[in-house]
Amino acid sequence: MRGSLSYEQVLALIALSVLSLVFAGSAASVAGKDKTPPPPEKRLPIKGDLDKNKLFDDLEETLASMPEDAKLSVIVTLGEDVSSPKIEALIKQVGDFPVTHQIKLIDAFAGSPSKGQIKHLARLAAVAHVEENSRVFAQNDSAQASFGVTKARIDAEVDGDADGNPNSFSKNDLVAAVIDTGIDAGHLDLDEGKVIAFKDYVGGRTTPYDDHGHGTHVAATLAGDGDARSDRLLRGVAPGAGLVGVKVLDATGSGSMADVAAAIDWVVANRVTYGIEAINLSLGTADCSNGTDSSATAVSRAHDAGLVVAVAAGNKGPGTCTIGSPGATAKALTVAAMADTENPGFRQAYFSSRGPTADGRVKPDISAPGYYITSAKSGTTNGYTSMGGTSMATPFVAGVALLMRDVNPSLTSQQVKDKIMQTAIDWGRGGNSTTVGSRGTDIDYGAGRLDAYAAIRSAGANISSPPAVPGHLIREGTLTAGAETTFDLNVQDAQFPISATLITPSITTGSATSPDLDLFLYDPDGALVATGDTVRRQDDFGYKPTRTGLFKLRVVSSAGSGDFVLDISAGVTSTVAPPPPPPPPPPPPASTSYSATVLSHSPLGYWRLGETAGTIAADETGRSPGTYVGGVTLGAAGPLATDVNPAVLLDGRDDSVSVTDLAGLKLGSGEQNTVEFWMNWDGEAGMPFGWSSPYDLLISPGSFGFNTGNGDLYGMSSARLKNRWVHVAAVFTNGASTANKLYIDGVEQTLSQRAGVSVPRSATTSARLGRAAYDASYYFGGRVDEFALYARAVTATELKSHYDAGVSRYQLKVMADNPVAYWRLGESSGAYAYDETGNARQGSYYYGVSNGVTGALAADVNKAAGFDGINDFVYVPNLGLTGAFSLELWGYLRGPGSSAPNNDYGALLGIDYRRRLLWRVSDGRLLTQFDGGNFLSSVGASANAWHHIVYSFDGVTERFYIDGVAAGSHATTVPSWNAAFAVGILATDATQHRLNGLVDEVAVYGKALSATDVQSHYTTG
Repeated sequence: MRGSLSYEQVLALIALSVLSLVFAGSAASVAGKDKTPPPPEKRLPIKGDLDKNKLFDDLEETLASMPEDAKLSVIVTLGEDVSSPKIEALIKQVGDFPVTHQIKLIDAFAGSPSKGQIKHLARLAAVAHVEENSRVFAQNDSAQASFGVTKARIDAEVDGDADGNPNSFSKNDLVAAVIDTGIDAGHLDLDEGKVIAFKDYVGGRTTPYDDHGHGTHVAATLAGDGDARSDRLLRGVAPGAGLVGVKVLDATGSGSMADVAAAIDWVVANRVTYGIEAINLSLGTADCSNGTDSSATAVSRAHDAGLVVAVAAGNKGPGTCTIGSPGATAKALTVAAMADTENPGFRQAYFSSRGPTADGRVKPDISAPGYYITSAKSGTTNGYTSMGGTSMATPFVAGVALLMRDVNPSLTSQQVKDKIMQTAIDWGRGGNSTTVGSRGTDIDYGAGRLDAYAAIRSAGANISSPPAVPGHLIREGTLTAGAETTFDLNVQDAQFPISATLITPSITTGSATSPDLDLFLYDPDGALVATGDTVRRQDDFGYKPTRTGLFKLRVVSSAGSGDFVLDISAGVTSTVAPPPPPPPPPPPPASTSYSATVLSHSPLGYWRLGETAGTIAADETGRSPGTYVGGVTLGAAGPLATDVNPAVLLDGRDDSVSVTDLAGLKLGSGEQNTVEFWMNWDGEAGMPFGWSSPYDLLISPGSFGFNTGNGDLYGMSSARLKNRWVHVAAVFTNGASTANKLYIDGVEQTLSQRAGVSVPRSATTSARLGRAAYDASYYFGGRVDEFALYARAVTATELKSHYDAGVSRYQLKVMADNPVAYWRLGESSGAYAYDETGNARQGSYYYGVSNGVTGALAADVNKAAGFDGINDFVYVPNLGLTGAFSLELWGYLRGPGSSAPNNDYGALLGIDYRRRLLWRVSDGRLLTQFDGGNFLSSVGASANAWHHIVYSFDGVTERFYIDGVAAGSHATTVPSWNAAFAVGILATDATQHRLNGLVDEVAVYGKALSATDVQSHYTTG
């Protein structure tokens, strides 16, 4: 696989040659890699108007170096429908300049005004914003088999030939528009009328041609019929489909954003004429975008018109925030690149661009094959060439979208996108890839590896025998400088390659000399057979084994400390499924104070830690006072919603609580004891409870559990325990660590044993809350409260009753109705809004959300989140909801936000303009526009007061409730709530309807709450 490629074999996105990209990662090697980092990366200005002055930030930088009379090609977006008279009226106000495009789809026009005229345009009320007319650049057989296309096409009997006549192509087939360098219709894979229409924005020609080659390669990957070979081995994903070619890129592979926007406008206008179902955009700009520019808006409008729009993520990875436009568009199906099993092995292409977008959203959406893709070569009748890049991955996804609509023509564009993402094989961590243990859509892989077979089946195909694929493992860890860790790979099937992708999330640029984490693969004989050994944010390798057996994969820190996430593909058994969520809790018990409940179960000692002065921690049993050591901060806010008691704050340096008399604990072999407390952990490694191994609890950024006494840990992930109060109970079994039990918030956790078993403990000694007992080490940072010891195994029922007695009545009421996700928004600090359900749907705070604000509930110490009406919001991942659902929260409206237009509305929740819940400032009424029309609540919720707000949809009727009382209903068909959404703004890519107010206790249910449910929640709160 090694060797140089000719220039026409590779393509560039953003003027970056894929030649070096593909060559560098093309094969496994055991030779040392070049560890010299590339020159520092220059971050381009954001393509978006972050300062809200109606001039895009990259345009402002360009204008800064221009004389006042210099002219520049720009795109002017209006706040209303565009027309020739309106453009002429604007020109009269600022002075004459040439206009080159009128783009009705996005209410915009392009022209070349002077610097002074550009500034004048931005000051006009009719102008929404002005952006630079940026340059855009161009960005199969084994891939189709390994990603599930080949077998799905055969099993489902679909190929895009919807009219049943394989000898002709027309609007009656499935049709995709390829907006690119053109299409060479003289190639045997693309001839015989496959290109049913052609539009040329570069040369004005009417017949198909391609003077570069990129568009031909893309088009044949999507829908080539493979006729250039007798075996048709290299046919496209949807070989029976038709194509519409739109040329916007010239012979050098570059073009203008205005042409791209105009091309999308033309495709939407002609979608019925040519039967267009999808658009392929294997192109983009060089800058990190927030998805609000003209091409992004055009993509959104095309999506809303029913077209599936597949867009290349770009080839600027592996650094973060490297996705330009239109890939950053929220509604685009943004495609990253992976290697397939023949190249060799599933692994992410290191050059594939990464999120987040400039406004903090997670992109890309999906990863598809983009390594060494062989397809038609322009200028020949039967030649083929290999290219690599996200440009090659994008038509693969567009082709799958056509096959899905061949199976089920009624699928909407959003449903196609959702199904492709929902059926993907999850890779990597979730979100920004920084939270240990998190899963879901992320900035490196999107929703994960494309599973075309599953996507086509989800569209309605009656197929059930997917192709065999290698197993997938996810491993995580943290290494200090010079440290290493080894993972065993028991390879049981040598037909599949062994490949791995190592991400170092703390690196945001493409490369860094520290931390530098590297990969090494050893075969069963101990021979080094493959490496991933560079200074990039991502290292990877692919290796074809010749035997089965126990391989070892070693991660080594060559420099610096850092955590990592490692995705492995091989002939092994997959182990990536998350544990099932805990069952919903029983109905709330009768009200009993927390301390009374604990004392009713006869603890050996119980230290409430509620003192506000002194050094003595009183024991509620009257038996053994404890001692505050090292300057413990007393009187900190505690966890209990009722029976409120202060907590203690431990600084993680020298603070602890000492308990000296432990006589009465059971120390015989196999005997059991229980320790119980509440903790609010600051995220640094430490020991919240120490006695002596195996009676130690150890927590780190990766794990929490029992120190077994042999340098090992028996425990669970600590990802959801940071910066929030959790109730902890640990049942210790003397001499048998695997019989230990750990409960979090009253629910027993699934634990894993890393190695060995513990040594029995046979003598009493002092215990410590907040550090190791045997020496001054492992100091714990954070708050602790309500510490109890028992000389027996406290039962699960008893521990659940303790948790229920301490937690909010409202929280228990919500949990009893089994929400899909529940964000209390009570974090005092940190970047994450934690999901209380155990489903790990963590939200993310953006742009300075105020944490720790006084909340809505009268009998609960939980706090709320504040939104300034300018730019902050909470991002929440896709919950996968379809059909009936309910949205519940407490809200406090302070007044209008500062984001125009329409600042009379503040967004409580939103996905896009069709799915949003708004609060009208002028009269307090609630507004939804889930079906494109307006549904206003019958009454308002007054400003400057907390209100309980519920929106429900039962499949037929949508309803509002305000403060437990019905506030209107409306018969409708609501689009699915099956996408990521935001709290505090109109949508995850919006710049308007910012909320000026407070939000608390956000819950989402996969059902319609009844009026009785709503009233019960309100009265409890």
